[in-house]
Amino acid sequence: MIKKIAKIMLARKDAFFAAAIYNESNGKVEGTNNKIMLLKLRAYGYRNMARFKLRIRLETSCLF
Repeated sequence: MIKKIAKIMLARKDAFFAAAIYNESNGKVEGTNNKIMLLKLRAYGYRNMARFKLRIRLETSCLF
């Protein structure tokens, strides 16, 4: 088990170093994606894609 963990860590050492050096996260984007997915589940039956996009903008407060 420890050999497997060490192998994974060696294979991804660049990612580990980058995470330690840079203090950035993609949590905000993941949260927005989660909101859109939940909205998509709730909005099953929207016939108009433009209104669905407006609803996404309203729920997530994003300007695209």
